[in-house]
Amino acid sequence: MQEEPISSAKYFTKTAIPSHLIRNSLGHSVLHKIAQPLIELLQTSLAIYEIDGSYAYELFTSNYCKTLSDASFNLCQCQDQATAIQSGKWLCHESCWTDCSKRSIEEKRLVRITCHGKIQMVGVPIFLDDLVIGSINVGYGNPPTDFHELKELSLKFKIPMEKIQEALNNYPQFSSEFDRYITNYLSTLSYLIGKYVDQALSFEMLKKEQNKFLKYLDLAGDITVVLDQNAHINYINEPGAKLLNYNISEILGKNWFDTCILPERKEEVKKVFKETVKEKKISFSVYENPVLTKDGTQKLILWKNSTIPDRSGNLEASLSVGIDITHQRSIEKQIILEQQKMSSFIQTVPFSVTVVDKNGDITFANEHAKQILNLRKTSPNPMKYDSPEWLIEDINGEPLPNNKLPFQIVKSTQKPVFNIIHSIRYKSQKRKILSINASPIFDSAGNFDGMIASIEDITKKLQDEAELAKNRNIESLGVLAGGIAHDFNNILTIIMGNLSLADLLLESKDLNQVKNVISEAQNASIRAQKLTKQLLTFSKGGAPTLEKISIQEMLSEIITFTLSGSNSKPDLQIDDDLWPVDIDSDQISQVIQNLVLNASQAMENGGVIKVVAKNITPTETKLYNLDEKDYVMISIQDFGCGIDPQILPKIYDPYFTTKPTGTGLGLSICYSIMKQHHGEIQVKSKLHEGTTFFLFIPKSNKSSTE
Repeated sequence: MQEEPISSAKYFTKTAIPSHLIRNSLGHSVLHKIAQPLIELLQTSLAIYEIDGSYAYELFTSNYCKTLSDASFNLCQCQDQATAIQSGKWLCHESCWTDCSKRSIEEKRLVRITCHGKIQMVGVPIFLDDLVIGSINVGYGNPPTDFHELKELSLKFKIPMEKIQEALNNYPQFSSEFDRYITNYLSTLSYLIGKYVDQALSFEMLKKEQNKFLKYLDLAGDITVVLDQNAHINYINEPGAKLLNYNISEILGKNWFDTCILPERKEEVKKVFKETVKEKKISFSVYENPVLTKDGTQKLILWKNSTIPDRSGNLEASLSVGIDITHQRSIEKQIILEQQKMSSFIQTVPFSVTVVDKNGDITFANEHAKQILNLRKTSPNPMKYDSPEWLIEDINGEPLPNNKLPFQIVKSTQKPVFNIIHSIRYKSQKRKILSINASPIFDSAGNFDGMIASIEDITKKLQDEAELAKNRNIESLGVLAGGIAHDFNNILTIIMGNLSLADLLLESKDLNQVKNVISEAQNASIRAQKLTKQLLTFSKGGAPTLEKISIQEMLSEIITFTLSGSNSKPDLQIDDDLWPVDIDSDQISQVIQNLVLNASQAMENGGVIKVVAKNITPTETKLYNLDEKDYVMISIQDFGCGIDPQILPKIYDPYFTTKPTGTGLGLSICYSIMKQHHGEIQVKSKLHEGTTFFLFIPKSNKSSTE
């Protein structure tokens, strides 16, 4: 039978032949067994060289060869072989390696020479496929006996001729026919060494592949088991043995069912095993079952089972790769328990919760949500939040655009939304006004997967607030009407009294007195005019006349003038780069005067009034609950008595005052003026510590030419 050719390419390239390949592949003892029969026959010397000239094996049985080798080594005047080789004076090595074996390697053929010791030497290359990996050579033949030749050797090797003659005493004699025998024998040894190297490399490669495969099995799962047809354990990986608390050696060969399967599950698992091995082809199955460890604890394993056929296709074994899912199942049970708890909690919370999937279908609604939305408990199709069955309107009863729906906003922005208010009707049910907070739900890949929403029916709340506001407006209107009636009654009394007095004085013809009383009546009329002007501020008739101005200088002048003659001093912190604003300077001056005067009066013994003016950008407006646009902010802070929290909501009501001499119109006018300027007025106060009023005036959008 023809042998399969050796293939060196599967091991390494020509430029990457490993060092000491022959010696490492065969070892000294095998090389000795190969070389010994020939060297015992020849009684001379034999050397096996690696590709780089280093010795894989060498042996001297001839005293003649050894004597000349030692003598030529001494010519090198060194102690180590490497230095001797580099010197080129080690004559025996030069013959053996440089002149014979090295040539056989380079020329890839048998080389025959006469060495420096005057005997025959044959070198044969050692092949691995077409790649030369070394050389084997042997010295043989009849050495010189002629006096002149011996004298020449004595001079060359620098040893006495008598010593050479002594070394020749036991040297064997060879016939000329021995040449062919030596050549054939040496070629056979070369072939055998090449084959041995190939086998060693093949075994090493197989071992590496086996180790790699075993590593793959270690990585394939937490446990990998190979069972024969009788369920005996032929193989188990290291992690698997560790999982079961066994050493590999003590579990191999044991019956899997008797060792690792719970008694009550044994028949069930055996059935799965039999069904697996019954297949006459490669098959796969997935199965989950608990296994017993050495100490009796249980591990839940998810198995992937397959059959392993032999070369003929017959079933040889089963391979099972398992993952320890004990902890995973424990967590899953905890998650299910927590989900049940959460579901029970959500069903009983005093507000509604709904879950909507990415298609807009309501997949969950607690009892409160079902009541608010009037959802049927059983429905053939999922209810969509934006379904045509719903009539969704804004708070004013107008149809709500699709892009204003909470679901669509959350889906498009993928951000939470808060306090989205709209009304909803379901079939014949009355209108409900809802406040919705919603947050997106994402899948494991980070994609939008729906939303969870809390829904509050604020219909009654808004009705109650409207009723409360209505009652408060009526109450405020009553206070306003009473204040106006009181003020005008006093003014009219003065006017009428003075006119009646003037009528009486006309009879006495005391014109000076008449003039005085008419002047009093005129003053009362002027007071009525001022009161009317203040009241017009609350109406369209008091609309401001706007002009674009920079308020830095105006602020400083108004505050300084207002506090002149008082015990209070201003601390002005007005930025130089304030944006221009569109204002009625008279009205804004009135607001600032009122607030500064109030601040001064709040500090009975005077003090410092801190006034700050700066620009506010849209990113800062969230701090003050304002629309996202540019403002100029003016804050006026005192360190006086502060405002009682109970009366703080009423400070802007007309005719509401805590001052004995106050009219109750100052802050009302301030509030009205700021609203008509599309601005805001806010207040922060702490009793006994002080009060700060904030004015927010929108930045002017007019160009410099307007």
